[in-house]
Amino acid sequence: MSVALAGTAPATFEIKSAQLPLVALMLKSSDLNRLAEEFAQRFGDMPDFFDHDPLVIDLHPLNVAEANALPDFGALQTLLRQYRLTPLAVRGGTVEQTALAMAAGLTPTPDASVQRTAPVLAPTEIATSPEPVPMPAQPEP
Repeated sequence: MSVALAGTAPATFEIKSAQLPLVALMLKSSDLNRLAEEFAQRFGDMPDFFDHDPLVIDLHPLNVAEANALPDFGALQTLLRQYRLTPLAVRGGTVEQTALAMAAGLTPTPDASVQRTAPVLAPTEIATSPEPVPMPAQPEP
């Protein structure tokens, strides 16, 4: 993104678009007590697992599980910061959810994409190459 304005470029700064690797929290429940318990179970003994990683809160899974749930975004951000995550944005929410997230200081990012991880295959499911089959010898003319 580049914008040229009337003749002179500022000498002290430039504004350019950037890509930032974000961690995505796929929120599946608005029950923050349960979320806190699960975070403690998963990351409680690894206090340095995250290093102030920027985070986008993805509400798509929540809206499938609990249509129109209204999470407490302030409490959610406090919880995430305890695990050294830095919530910056929200995506996939309803108009009401997005308004609440914005009121809590999050930025709506409807165009942010979340990479889905590939399913992990069991060793028995991994396709193996078949052994080469020898070709029959051609008779000489």
